[in-house]
Amino acid sequence: MNQLPQNCLNYIKRIEEVTGVPVDILSTGPDRVETMILRDPFAE
Repeated sequence: MNQLPQNCLNYIKRIEEVTGVPVDILSTGPDRVETMILRDPFAE
């Protein structure tokens, strides 16, 4: 996740603040290799 530009990180944080839901998975394209798992969505 640290490879993302700061503006992108700010945007993700804002989405989390507005929705009250953590962003666990982020995709930057249609392929599987373009998907980042930021946090385990099944962790308690």
